[in-house]
Amino acid sequence: MRLACYSFPSSFGSNRISMPMRIAFMSREKTGTSGRSEMPFERLSSELASFGHDVTVYDVANDRRNDPAAVTGRVRMMTFFRARSVFLRSLLSSLHVVVSGYDILHADSCVWIPYLFLFRVLRRRSCVIVTLRRDIDLRGLRMSFITRIVDMVVYSDRDMFERMAGSRRYPSVHIPYGVDEISVKSTTFIRSFGLKESRFALSSTHGAGHEDIRCLVKVFQYLEDTGKLPNNFRLAIMGDRAETAGYGRYLRTMNEEHGNILFLGDCSDRDRDELMSHAALFVQPSAGAISSGEILAAMSAGLPIVAADGNTNQEILGSSGTYFSVGDIDSLRTVLAYMLNRPDEMRTHGELSLIRIRNRYSWEHTARLMSEMYGDVLRARYSKVYGIQRNNHHA
Repeated sequence: MRLACYSFPSSFGSNRISMPMRIAFMSREKTGTSGRSEMPFERLSSELASFGHDVTVYDVANDRRNDPAAVTGRVRMMTFFRARSVFLRSLLSSLHVVVSGYDILHADSCVWIPYLFLFRVLRRRSCVIVTLRRDIDLRGLRMSFITRIVDMVVYSDRDMFERMAGSRRYPSVHIPYGVDEISVKSTTFIRSFGLKESRFALSSTHGAGHEDIRCLVKVFQYLEDTGKLPNNFRLAIMGDRAETAGYGRYLRTMNEEHGNILFLGDCSDRDRDELMSHAALFVQPSAGAISSGEILAAMSAGLPIVAADGNTNQEILGSSGTYFSVGDIDSLRTVLAYMLNRPDEMRTHGELSLIRIRNRYSWEHTARLMSEMYGDVLRARYSKVYGIQRNNHHA
Protein backbone atom coordinates (compact mmCIF):
# COMPACT_ATOMS: atom_id res chain seq x y z
CA MET A 1 0.00 0.00 0.00
CA ARG A 2 1.55 3.32 -1.09
CA LEU A 3 1.49 6.02 1.58
CA ALA A 4 3.07 9.15 0.19
CA CYS A 5 3.79 11.93 2.68
CA TYR A 6 1.83 15.18 2.60
CA SER A 7 1.89 18.32 4.68
CA PHE A 8 -1.54 19.08 6.13
CA PRO A 9 -2.13 22.60 7.47
CA SER A 10 -3.12 22.92 11.10
CA SER A 11 -5.94 25.29 10.13
CA PHE A 12 -7.68 25.93 6.82
CA GLY A 13 -6.40 29.05 5.12
CA SER A 14 -2.92 28.92 6.66
CA ASN A 15 0.19 29.70 4.65
CA ARG A 16 1.34 26.06 4.45
CA ILE A 17 1.02 24.22 1.16
CA SER A 18 0.58 20.45 0.90
CA MET A 19 3.43 18.33 -0.40
CA PRO A 20 3.06 17.12 -4.02
CA MET A 21 -0.16 15.31 -4.85
CA ARG A 22 -1.42 13.76 -8.09
CA ILE A 23 -4.41 15.87 -9.13
CA ALA A 24 -6.82 15.39 -12.02
CA PHE A 25 -9.24 18.06 -13.21
CA MET A 26 -12.26 17.07 -15.30
CA SER A 27 -13.66 19.97 -17.35
CA ARG A 28 -16.60 20.26 -19.75
CA GLU A 29 -16.30 24.03 -20.24
CA LYS A 30 -15.87 25.50 -23.69
CA THR A 31 -12.76 27.58 -24.25
CA GLY A 32 -13.64 31.26 -24.63
CA THR A 33 -12.43 33.67 -27.26
CA SER A 34 -11.83 36.65 -24.98
CA GLY A 35 -8.55 37.64 -23.48
CA ARG A 36 -9.71 36.46 -20.06
CA SER A 37 -9.61 32.78 -19.19
CA GLU A 38 -13.00 31.12 -19.41
CA MET A 39 -11.63 27.74 -18.32
CA PRO A 40 -10.75 28.31 -14.66
CA PHE A 41 -9.28 24.82 -14.27
CA GLU A 42 -6.54 25.63 -16.75
CA ARG A 43 -5.46 28.69 -14.79
CA LEU A 44 -5.85 26.88 -11.48
CA SER A 45 -3.91 23.84 -12.67
CA SER A 46 -0.98 26.00 -13.78
CA GLU A 47 -0.71 27.59 -10.34
CA LEU A 48 -1.02 24.22 -8.57
CA ALA A 49 1.73 22.80 -10.79
CA SER A 50 3.97 25.70 -9.74
CA PHE A 51 3.55 24.47 -6.14
CA GLY A 52 4.99 21.10 -7.19
CA HIS A 53 1.77 19.11 -7.66
CA ASP A 54 1.44 16.62 -10.53
CA VAL A 55 -1.59 17.98 -12.46
CA THR A 56 -3.57 16.60 -15.40
CA VAL A 57 -6.57 18.30 -17.04
CA TYR A 58 -9.16 16.17 -18.86
CA ASP A 59 -10.82 18.52 -21.33
CA VAL A 60 -13.78 16.91 -23.12
CA ALA A 61 -15.43 20.00 -24.63
CA ASN A 62 -12.58 21.29 -26.81
CA ASP A 63 -10.64 19.87 -29.76
CA ARG A 64 -6.97 20.54 -29.01
CA ARG A 65 -5.24 18.20 -31.44
CA ASN A 66 -3.63 21.18 -33.22
CA ASP A 67 -3.19 23.37 -30.15
CA PRO A 68 0.53 23.74 -29.27
CA ALA A 69 -0.48 25.16 -25.87
CA ALA A 70 -2.40 22.00 -24.93
CA VAL A 71 0.46 21.03 -22.62
CA THR A 72 1.88 23.95 -20.66
CA GLY A 73 4.77 23.47 -18.29
CA ARG A 74 4.08 20.62 -15.89
CA VAL A 75 0.35 20.42 -16.66
CA ARG A 76 -0.75 17.55 -18.91
CA MET A 77 -3.81 17.99 -21.12
CA MET A 78 -5.85 14.89 -21.99
CA THR A 79 -8.46 15.35 -24.74
CA PHE A 80 -9.32 12.02 -26.47
CA PHE A 81 -10.09 14.22 -29.48
CA ARG A 82 -10.65 11.27 -31.81
CA ALA A 83 -13.88 10.41 -29.98
CA ARG A 84 -16.72 12.09 -31.86
CA SER A 85 -19.06 12.99 -28.99
CA VAL A 86 -18.71 14.72 -25.64
CA PHE A 87 -20.35 11.69 -24.01
CA LEU A 88 -17.74 9.30 -25.38
CA ARG A 89 -14.87 11.63 -24.48
CA SER A 90 -16.32 11.90 -20.97
CA LEU A 91 -16.54 8.13 -20.65
CA LEU A 92 -12.98 7.59 -21.89
CA SER A 93 -11.71 10.31 -19.56
CA SER A 94 -13.46 8.67 -16.60
CA LEU A 95 -11.96 5.26 -17.37
CA HIS A 96 -8.50 6.76 -17.77
CA VAL A 97 -8.84 8.53 -14.42
CA VAL A 98 -9.76 5.25 -12.70
CA VAL A 99 -6.64 3.42 -13.89
CA SER A 100 -4.28 6.38 -13.32
CA GLY A 101 -4.48 6.38 -9.53
CA TYR A 102 -4.83 10.09 -8.74
CA ASP A 103 -4.95 11.34 -5.17
CA ILE A 104 -7.48 14.09 -6.01
CA LEU A 105 -10.18 14.09 -8.68
CA HIS A 106 -11.73 17.55 -9.10
CA ALA A 107 -14.73 17.95 -11.43
CA ASP A 108 -16.11 21.29 -12.63
CA SER A 109 -19.81 20.34 -12.51
CA CYS A 110 -22.37 17.92 -11.11
CA VAL A 111 -22.73 16.63 -14.68
CA TRP A 112 -19.64 14.52 -13.97
CA ILE A 113 -21.11 12.71 -10.95
CA PRO A 114 -22.51 9.65 -12.81
CA TYR A 115 -19.02 9.14 -14.28
CA LEU A 116 -17.40 9.52 -10.85
CA PHE A 117 -19.28 6.63 -9.30
CA LEU A 118 -16.85 4.03 -10.70
CA PHE A 119 -13.88 6.08 -9.50
CA ARG A 120 -15.30 6.17 -5.97
CA VAL A 121 -15.91 2.40 -5.91
CA LEU A 122 -12.46 1.42 -7.22
CA ARG A 123 -10.38 4.23 -5.69
CA ARG A 124 -11.54 4.34 -2.09
CA ARG A 125 -8.46 6.15 -0.77
CA SER A 126 -8.68 8.95 -3.36
CA CYS A 127 -10.78 12.12 -2.92
CA VAL A 128 -13.57 13.42 -5.14
CA ILE A 129 -14.12 17.19 -5.27
CA VAL A 130 -16.88 18.96 -7.21
CA THR A 131 -17.06 22.70 -7.91
CA LEU A 132 -20.43 24.45 -8.27
CA ARG A 133 -20.70 27.73 -10.17
CA ARG A 134 -24.30 27.85 -11.41
CA ASP A 135 -27.69 27.32 -9.83
CA ILE A 136 -28.34 24.43 -12.21
CA ASP A 137 -25.63 22.49 -10.40
CA LEU A 138 -27.56 22.74 -7.14
CA ARG A 139 -30.32 20.48 -8.41
CA GLY A 140 -27.87 17.66 -8.92
CA LEU A 141 -26.78 17.79 -5.28
CA ARG A 142 -30.31 17.15 -4.01
CA MET A 143 -29.93 13.47 -4.91
CA SER A 144 -29.26 11.56 -1.70
CA PHE A 145 -26.49 9.31 -3.10
CA ILE A 146 -24.31 12.30 -3.94
CA THR A 147 -22.91 12.48 -0.42
CA ARG A 148 -21.57 8.94 -0.81
CA ILE A 149 -19.49 9.95 -3.81
CA VAL A 150 -18.25 13.47 -3.11
CA ASP A 151 -15.75 14.29 -0.35
CA MET A 152 -16.04 18.06 -0.71
CA VAL A 153 -18.20 20.52 -2.66
CA VAL A 154 -16.52 23.81 -3.57
CA TYR A 155 -18.72 26.86 -4.18
CA SER A 156 -17.05 29.56 -6.26
CA ASP A 157 -19.98 31.93 -5.60
CA ARG A 158 -20.60 33.07 -2.02
CA ASP A 159 -24.29 33.76 -2.65
CA MET A 160 -24.83 30.11 -3.67
CA PHE A 161 -22.80 28.95 -0.67
CA GLU A 162 -24.90 30.98 1.76
CA ARG A 163 -28.23 30.06 0.15
CA MET A 164 -27.47 26.37 0.59
CA ALA A 165 -26.15 26.73 4.15
CA GLY A 166 -29.31 25.49 5.83
CA SER A 167 -30.09 22.59 3.52
CA ARG A 168 -26.83 20.93 2.49
CA ARG A 169 -25.80 17.66 4.11
CA TYR A 170 -22.35 17.37 2.61
CA PRO A 171 -18.95 18.97 3.36
CA SER A 172 -18.59 22.25 1.52
CA VAL A 173 -16.38 25.32 1.34
CA HIS A 174 -16.40 28.65 -0.47
CA ILE A 175 -13.28 29.33 -2.55
CA PRO A 176 -13.71 32.04 -5.20
CA TYR A 177 -11.99 31.67 -8.55
CA GLY A 178 -9.11 34.01 -9.18
CA VAL A 179 -9.19 36.79 -11.74
CA ASP A 180 -6.59 38.14 -14.12
CA GLU A 181 -5.74 41.81 -14.22
CA ILE A 182 -7.30 43.64 -17.18
CA SER A 183 -5.42 46.06 -19.40
CA VAL A 184 -6.59 46.65 -22.98
CA LYS A 185 -4.90 49.39 -25.00
CA SER A 186 -7.33 49.32 -27.93
CA THR A 187 -10.05 51.99 -27.95
CA THR A 188 -11.90 50.82 -31.08
CA PHE A 189 -15.05 49.76 -29.24
CA ILE A 190 -15.41 52.82 -26.99
CA ARG A 191 -14.75 55.18 -29.92
CA SER A 192 -17.58 53.52 -31.86
CA PHE A 193 -19.94 54.94 -29.20
CA GLY A 194 -18.22 58.31 -29.00
CA LEU A 195 -16.70 57.58 -25.59
CA LYS A 196 -13.37 59.07 -24.59
CA GLU A 197 -10.78 57.58 -22.29
CA SER A 198 -11.41 58.33 -18.59
CA ARG A 199 -14.41 60.50 -19.53
CA PHE A 200 -17.20 58.07 -18.66
CA ALA A 201 -18.58 56.09 -15.75
CA LEU A 202 -19.47 52.45 -16.37
CA SER A 203 -22.25 50.29 -14.97
CA SER A 204 -24.02 47.03 -15.87
CA THR A 205 -27.54 45.64 -15.78
CA HIS A 206 -26.15 42.20 -14.89
CA GLY A 207 -27.43 41.32 -11.42
CA ALA A 208 -28.95 44.77 -10.95
CA GLY A 209 -32.66 45.24 -10.37
CA HIS A 210 -34.73 47.46 -12.65
CA GLU A 211 -35.20 49.98 -9.87
CA ASP A 212 -31.45 50.10 -9.21
CA ILE A 213 -30.69 51.03 -12.83
CA ARG A 214 -33.57 53.53 -12.93
CA CYS A 215 -32.20 55.29 -9.84
CA LEU A 216 -28.71 55.43 -11.35
CA VAL A 217 -30.06 56.99 -14.56
CA LYS A 218 -32.11 59.58 -12.62
CA VAL A 219 -29.09 60.45 -10.44
CA PHE A 220 -26.88 60.98 -13.48
CA GLN A 221 -29.55 63.09 -15.14
CA TYR A 222 -29.80 65.23 -12.00
CA LEU A 223 -26.01 65.69 -11.79
CA GLU A 224 -25.93 66.68 -15.46
CA ASP A 225 -28.81 69.15 -15.11
CA THR A 226 -27.28 70.79 -12.03
CA GLY A 227 -23.80 71.09 -13.53
CA LYS A 228 -22.17 68.72 -11.00
CA LEU A 229 -20.56 66.50 -13.63
CA PRO A 230 -17.11 67.09 -15.15
CA ASN A 231 -17.30 68.55 -18.65
CA ASN A 232 -18.33 66.09 -21.38
CA PHE A 233 -18.62 63.26 -18.88
CA ARG A 234 -20.91 60.33 -19.79
CA LEU A 235 -22.50 57.23 -18.31
CA ALA A 236 -22.28 53.92 -20.21
CA ILE A 237 -24.48 50.98 -19.17
CA MET A 238 -23.69 47.46 -20.37
CA GLY A 239 -26.26 44.69 -20.76
CA ASP A 240 -29.54 44.24 -22.58
CA ARG A 241 -30.47 40.59 -22.08
CA ALA A 242 -33.83 39.24 -23.29
CA GLU A 243 -35.44 39.44 -19.88
CA THR A 244 -34.55 43.13 -19.55
CA ALA A 245 -35.01 44.25 -23.17
CA GLY A 246 -38.40 45.84 -22.51
CA TYR A 247 -37.04 47.70 -19.54
CA GLY A 248 -34.07 48.79 -21.63
CA ARG A 249 -36.46 50.44 -24.09
CA TYR A 250 -38.18 52.18 -21.19
CA LEU A 251 -34.86 53.56 -19.95
CA ARG A 252 -33.93 54.81 -23.40
CA THR A 253 -37.26 56.62 -23.65
CA MET A 254 -36.70 58.17 -20.24
CA ASN A 255 -33.27 59.34 -21.39
CA GLU A 256 -34.30 60.94 -24.71
CA GLU A 257 -33.39 64.43 -23.51
CA HIS A 258 -30.01 63.39 -22.10
CA GLY A 259 -27.50 62.33 -24.73
CA ASN A 260 -24.76 61.69 -22.18
CA ILE A 261 -26.22 58.34 -21.07
CA LEU A 262 -25.50 55.41 -23.37
CA PHE A 263 -27.04 51.93 -23.33
CA LEU A 264 -24.49 49.65 -24.95
CA GLY A 265 -26.48 46.41 -25.00
CA ASP A 266 -24.79 43.05 -24.53
CA CYS A 267 -21.01 43.26 -24.70
CA SER A 268 -18.54 40.48 -25.39
CA ASP A 269 -15.87 39.84 -22.79
CA ARG A 270 -13.30 41.50 -25.00
CA ASP A 271 -15.44 44.65 -25.35
CA ARG A 272 -16.16 44.64 -21.61
CA ASP A 273 -12.44 44.47 -20.90
CA GLU A 274 -11.89 47.47 -23.18
CA LEU A 275 -14.61 49.43 -21.40
CA MET A 276 -13.16 48.56 -18.00
CA SER A 277 -9.67 49.55 -19.13
CA HIS A 278 -10.70 53.07 -20.17
CA ALA A 279 -13.54 54.03 -17.80
CA ALA A 280 -13.09 56.57 -15.01
CA LEU A 281 -15.01 54.56 -12.42
CA PHE A 282 -17.51 51.72 -12.06
CA VAL A 283 -20.92 52.06 -10.40
CA GLN A 284 -22.57 49.01 -8.85
CA PRO A 285 -26.12 50.13 -7.92
CA SER A 286 -27.22 46.73 -6.63
CA ALA A 287 -26.36 44.81 -3.47
CA GLY A 288 -26.97 41.42 -5.13
CA ALA A 289 -24.19 38.83 -5.06
CA ILE A 290 -24.95 37.73 -8.63
CA SER A 291 -23.16 40.84 -9.88
CA SER A 292 -19.93 40.06 -8.01
CA GLY A 293 -18.23 39.06 -11.28
CA GLU A 294 -18.67 42.58 -12.66
CA ILE A 295 -17.17 44.06 -9.49
CA LEU A 296 -14.15 41.77 -9.66
CA ALA A 297 -13.63 42.64 -13.32
CA ALA A 298 -13.73 46.36 -12.49
CA MET A 299 -11.28 45.85 -9.63
CA SER A 300 -8.91 43.89 -11.88
CA ALA A 301 -8.87 46.88 -14.26
CA GLY A 302 -7.88 49.18 -11.39
CA LEU A 303 -11.15 51.12 -11.37
CA PRO A 304 -12.48 53.00 -8.35
CA ILE A 305 -15.90 51.57 -7.50
CA VAL A 306 -19.03 53.19 -6.11
CA ALA A 307 -21.28 50.43 -4.76
CA ALA A 308 -24.40 49.79 -2.69
CA ASP A 309 -23.44 48.93 0.88
CA GLY A 310 -24.67 45.32 0.83
CA ASN A 311 -22.70 42.64 2.67
CA THR A 312 -21.44 40.97 -0.51
CA ASN A 313 -20.16 44.21 -2.01
CA GLN A 314 -18.40 45.19 1.20
CA GLU A 315 -16.86 41.74 1.56
CA ILE A 316 -15.44 41.88 -1.96
CA LEU A 317 -14.36 45.53 -2.02
CA GLY A 318 -13.32 46.16 1.56
CA SER A 319 -11.70 49.56 1.99
CA SER A 320 -11.18 49.97 -1.76
CA GLY A 321 -14.89 50.69 -2.34
CA THR A 322 -16.93 53.86 -1.84
CA TYR A 323 -20.43 53.03 -0.59
CA PHE A 324 -23.90 54.50 -0.65
CA SER A 325 -26.99 53.29 1.22
CA VAL A 326 -28.92 50.58 -0.64
CA GLY A 327 -32.04 51.98 -2.31
CA ASP A 328 -31.29 55.57 -1.18
CA ILE A 329 -31.21 57.78 -4.28
CA ASP A 330 -30.01 60.82 -2.28
CA SER A 331 -27.10 58.84 -0.90
CA LEU A 332 -26.10 57.68 -4.39
CA ARG A 333 -26.36 61.25 -5.69
CA THR A 334 -24.10 62.59 -2.93
CA VAL A 335 -21.45 59.86 -3.22
CA LEU A 336 -21.32 59.96 -7.03
CA ALA A 337 -21.03 63.76 -7.15
CA TYR A 338 -18.26 63.62 -4.55
CA MET A 339 -16.18 60.99 -6.36
CA LEU A 340 -16.55 62.33 -9.89
CA ASN A 341 -15.09 65.68 -8.89
CA ARG A 342 -12.09 64.29 -6.99
CA PRO A 343 -9.76 62.62 -9.55
CA ASP A 344 -6.96 62.15 -7.02
CA GLU A 345 -9.25 60.23 -4.68
CA MET A 346 -10.55 58.12 -7.57
CA ARG A 347 -6.97 57.28 -8.50
CA THR A 348 -6.23 56.21 -4.93
CA HIS A 349 -9.28 53.95 -4.76
CA GLY A 350 -8.36 52.43 -8.14
CA GLU A 351 -4.92 51.55 -6.79
CA LEU A 352 -6.54 49.99 -3.72
CA SER A 353 -8.74 47.89 -6.01
CA LEU A 354 -5.69 46.42 -7.73
CA ILE A 355 -3.93 45.76 -4.44
CA ARG A 356 -6.97 43.90 -3.13
CA ILE A 357 -7.22 41.81 -6.31
CA ARG A 358 -3.57 40.80 -6.04
CA ASN A 359 -3.83 39.95 -2.34
CA ARG A 360 -7.20 38.18 -2.21
CA TYR A 361 -8.38 37.25 -5.70
CA SER A 362 -5.25 36.23 -7.59
CA TRP A 363 -5.01 32.75 -9.06
CA GLU A 364 -2.02 32.07 -6.82
CA HIS A 365 -4.15 32.79 -3.75
CA THR A 366 -6.98 30.58 -5.05
CA ALA A 367 -4.54 27.74 -5.79
CA ARG A 368 -3.06 28.05 -2.30
CA LEU A 369 -6.50 27.69 -0.68
CA MET A 370 -7.32 24.75 -2.96
CA SER A 371 -4.04 23.03 -2.15
CA GLU A 372 -4.64 23.34 1.59
CA MET A 373 -8.21 22.09 1.22
CA TYR A 374 -7.01 19.08 -0.79
CA GLY A 375 -4.64 18.22 2.02
CA ASP A 376 -7.35 18.41 4.66
CA VAL A 377 -9.77 16.28 2.64
CA LEU A 378 -7.14 13.68 1.77
CA ARG A 379 -6.21 13.29 5.43
CA ALA A 380 -9.90 12.82 6.31
CA ARG A 381 -10.28 10.22 3.53
CA TYR A 382 -7.31 8.18 4.77
CA SER A 383 -8.63 8.31 8.30
CA LYS A 384 -12.06 7.10 7.11
CA VAL A 385 -10.79 4.32 4.84
CA TYR A 386 -7.95 2.93 6.94
CA GLY A 387 -9.02 4.03 10.40
CA ILE A 388 -5.67 5.77 10.97
CA GLN A 389 -4.48 9.35 11.23
CA ARG A 390 -1.64 10.04 8.83
CA ASN A 391 1.46 11.73 10.19
CA ASN A 392 1.86 15.42 9.54
CA HIS A 393 4.98 16.56 7.72
CA HIS A 394 5.00 20.33 7.67
CA ALA A 395 7.01 22.19 5.09
